[in-house]
Amino acid sequence: MDGWNTVMHRNMFLTESVLIYLNSPKFLIYVSGALSMWGNRMWHFAISVFLVELYGRNLLLTAVFGLVVAGSVLLFGAPIGDWVDRHPRNKGNDPLLADGVQIRDVQVAKSG
Repeated sequence: MDGWNTVMHRNMFLTESVLIYLNSPKFLIYVSGALSMWGNRMWHFAISVFLVELYGRNLLLTAVFGLVVAGSVLLFGAPIGDWVDRHPRNKGNDPLLADGVQIRDVQVAKSG
């Protein structure tokens, strides 16, 4: 019976460890990123299928869409990233600002 208790204790420890990991912020961030990427890729696929149907079962419009998306990322990605890095973020959450107070009040009202 001592071996059975050891196995049960090990299973309980593993179950608790798994539950702790599943509730950790690290895991939730991974899940959030995966769902976000999945949704983004789903929309790109849906737009491509729609464009194929729109242009008479030809991939020309889909290819142009892909080139426009890639070109806009290439042209505007770095300048927008530099602009974001130069400007401070999260000003709306500052409780000293009037807008921050309104945002905080709305968040409190929504939460309870």
